[in-house]
Amino acid sequence: MLALTGQTALWDQQWNLLAVFQRVMLVILWPLALAAGSWQAGRDRRGRIEELLGTTPARGWRRMRPSAVATALCLAVGYLLVLAAGAAKVAGYPGDGWPAVTLVGVLALVAAGWLGLGLGRLLPYAYTPAVLGAGSLAALLAAIEATKRDDATVPGPALLLPFFTSTLSEFQAVAGSVSSGQAWWFGGLAAGGVVLYLATSRLARLLAVVPPALGLAPAGLTCGDQAAALGIGGGR
Repeated sequence: MLALTGQTALWDQQWNLLAVFQRVMLVILWPLALAAGSWQAGRDRRGRIEELLGTTPARGWRRMRPSAVATALCLAVGYLLVLAAGAAKVAGYPGDGWPAVTLVGVLALVAAGWLGLGLGRLLPYAYTPAVLGAGSLAALLAAIEATKRDDATVPGPALLLPFFTSTLSEFQAVAGSVSSGQAWWFGGLAAGGVVLYLATSRLARLLAVVPPALGLAPAGLTCGDQAAALGIGGGR
């Protein structure tokens, strides 16, 4: 839509700007993916076929695995298609920092979908998707304000968000350590969501908190590095 309305100047100077600008859009897409995953998880309940599926010889996690794979593929392909649409207006040398930023964006969106699947199965109510979507959007917007001080974004915990809260010029690039830390965090979040979705016992559901905790540990190593957060360097 921005390309059709002639607003590609927001990112058409280089690929890094395009990748970062697309991550900014996750402030809206992440809650939508979370709500969509939750809605998908409640499909059997809405169709009143839970008891029927429970009588089949196939184990529950085998029946639900295709939904998890399809959700991840749809979110990943959709994200990359948007990137391809914006790439048509990018001029100049591609650079070397944007692929990591893009892949982390894909991982963050998949994590939202899988987390939605897990929470939707844990709370199979009609209002769960709406609550998760609106609640996560409000939480992300509140997190943006919480990371600001005197109109200057304070790096650190903000790096755990799926989008960037600091601005980036054409002479800056996101540091590799930032993308690596975020990949650990969103990878753990995605693993926790899919474990919660496929779990068939209370113990397995409790174990779903382990992957996010393990991913948070290496991600936390980059949160205090303000220079890495700004990613100064690696220009055009």
